[in-house]
Amino acid sequence: MPATRRTRHVVAASALTLALVSSLTGCSTGFSAATGLQAASGNGANTNLGDLQIRDITIVKVDGSPQGTLIGTIVNRGTEDDALTGVTLVEPTGKATIGGTAAVAGTLPLKTSTYTRIGYNAEDHVDITGLEASPTQYVTVELQFQRAGTVRMDVMAVPPTGIYEGIAPLGLS
Repeated sequence: MPATRRTRHVVAASALTLALVSSLTGCSTGFSAATGLQAASGNGANTNLGDLQIRDITIVKVDGSPQGTLIGTIVNRGTEDDALTGVTLVEPTGKATIGGTAAVAGTLPLKTSTYTRIGYNAEDHVDITGLEASPTQYVTVELQFQRAGTVRMDVMAVPPTGIYEGIAPLGLS
């Protein structure tokens, strides 16, 4: 095969390789990328709201009872204190109450440059009554904060087994 023909084959193969590489990796690029639009896919919902990072939010539902506990961690990376002032279960419904050792009048202070654990290895709780969800069902939850505003999350309800064993509302633990 002449050298010019080999060069054309090398150039064509290189161009084809580049085209395939960019088309195969395109699923993770752009604003509408499939990897950026994934819906809730397991327990431990995460989101950001202003200076707050809301991590690993899960509802542990008491077996055979309409009660549960919301667990997770909230990190305040801001320069001002904030507070969790309310939790609303949108779908399916239920009533949430904020309580524990740091809670003041139904709100949970979130000091600047710290993290606050809720319900899991923590004295502070968001306890739920009237929870009409079964384990592995998603519950739409709104978290209201004094400064950051309100955020809606789809949170999975899980049974109190495995790593969640022993997690229950304050009156039941």
